[in-house]
Amino acid sequence: MEDRKVRSDGKFVLVAITMLVNVANYGLNLLLARCLGPAFFAEANLIATIVLIFSFIAVGVQLTVAKVVADAQQKYLYSLRLDLIKATKVAVVSLCVFAYPLFLFLNLSSVWLLVVLFCGLPFYLLMCFDRGQYQGKAQFATLGYTFLCEMLIRLVCTIGLVWLLPSTFASLSVVFGFVASFIVTQYVFKINAEGVRRDSSDIKSIYTFLKIITVYELSQILINNADIVLVNHLFEQKAAGLYAALAILGKAVFFATGIVVTVLFPKVIERRRLGLNHQVLFYKSLLIVFGLGMSMVLGSVVAGNQVVLLAFGTEYGSMGPYLWQYALLTCLFSCSNVFVYYHMTLHSYAPVFISVIAGLIQVGLVLVLGHSFAAVLGLQLLVMFVLFAVLVVYHIVVTTGILNQKIRVPIGARI
Repeated sequence: MEDRKVRSDGKFVLVAITMLVNVANYGLNLLLARCLGPAFFAEANLIATIVLIFSFIAVGVQLTVAKVVADAQQKYLYSLRLDLIKATKVAVVSLCVFAYPLFLFLNLSSVWLLVVLFCGLPFYLLMCFDRGQYQGKAQFATLGYTFLCEMLIRLVCTIGLVWLLPSTFASLSVVFGFVASFIVTQYVFKINAEGVRRDSSDIKSIYTFLKIITVYELSQILINNADIVLVNHLFEQKAAGLYAALAILGKAVFFATGIVVTVLFPKVIERRRLGLNHQVLFYKSLLIVFGLGMSMVLGSVVAGNQVVLLAFGTEYGSMGPYLWQYALLTCLFSCSNVFVYYHMTLHSYAPVFISVIAGLIQVGLVLVLGHSFAAVLGLQLLVMFVLFAVLVVYHIVVTTGILNQKIRVPIGARI
């Protein structure tokens, strides 16, 4: 009973810290948007979006480690950590080689923004590796403290540099804020990986899961962040800054509900391993995400203009009418996430590939037909509605076993 109480308290600490971190990150974005204006803010937000893109890959590492720990396979952690360090070295070199073409595509002010950011990625991935251990052990309070530490370091460094340096160096300030937060948090909350070096054949199933979840994180990148990158490519800087502000507010649904999946993932694995009912966790999580998401959508419908003006000022006022649409597509995506993560814990990976296909279709449609904000949002909404509907049908088919049921013909019936 005492252990259950400790774990429950840890969850509340994680929820509280996650809410605080999200508020602080939103506050920083609002401050940058107001101080820099749409044009300079567009590049600063693009840097943050690139970090978010890599964060989905890092979350794949975190969830894999969490699954290893939750499945009581800690003996493989040491091997996984060594392989991660090798992979990050190769990744950094590769990314730096392609930094210049990416700099041209994104219309950034300096290629060094990307080089410095890429060099900080190994610390970020190792930090998330350690987070996976805390998550798998259900040490939710400590997991929350890692997010709090990362946020505080980033906040202090970014605000300090933006205040000291001219606005033209705002993007560089954002980069250094991120890199400093990765290095400090990884150092403070480092946890030694258990186990000994094993032959790769022993951990084949773990790497298979890592590949699957990496593929799904690719769909998250395509669906949740590709629009920011594409808008920066398709539109001029001021328009891109306006869209970035809209995305920050619209994605509040995603970040507000992300904690639900964080808690759901190890709990479903644990219940499945113990032979307990885990569907109730799925339906409870889906209800929370849907209810919270739709309440934010309705709030956007009623007071979208006021929210945008209050958050960013009159320069961004034209984005008010679009807010409910962005909130709705984010709500649909968040609900789809619950389906995908739940089925991944049950080793059912079809929803992963369904999401990737949806992400690729969304990117293609926006790139070809996204000539206005209305078109960009409308195309994304269409794809998210279809994705959610397909996942609902898939869940019903799998849980009811409709495809496995034989069609019985009554005796004496004529064919």
